[in-house]
Amino acid sequence: MDLKHFLTIFTHSITRRPQKLIYGAFFLIVPLIAIFGLISYFFGVRVITSGEGYGFEIGESKTVVYQKATELLSIGKIKEIHAWPQGEFKRKMEPSENPAENTDLQWFLVVDPDWWNNTITLTFDQNFLIEIRRDRICWELP
Repeated sequence: MDLKHFLTIFTHSITRRPQKLIYGAFFLIVPLIAIFGLISYFFGVRVITSGEGYGFEIGESKTVVYQKATELLSIGKIKEIHAWPQGEFKRKMEPSENPAENTDLQWFLVVDPDWWNNTITLTFDQNFLIEIRRDRICWELP
């Protein structure tokens, strides 16, 4: 094999290699993007900071929110109501609690206790609802 023939083969393989890398990257990256997109869609997190959602309205007082949460609890839409004192562990709220006296900044409404990420988180500031966050599982539709 002479030098000219060797250079022709070598040059041809170098020019074909980037094309193979591009095709390989395309067929590897596109499915990964699709998979991560589906995961982020189905294991969705929805944050509401204005308007309403899941039976609650931004700006409502803790008393109104607690009344609505207990209604959802009584009809089976949620299973438990938890308060989360800042810097402590979550605790289950008792039906006899006075929500106006509750100083916790967040409440968790457990939609399905079998799934750790199936909750509605209510965040308060000065006794008024400022954020509704919904974490849901992949089998649940939006």
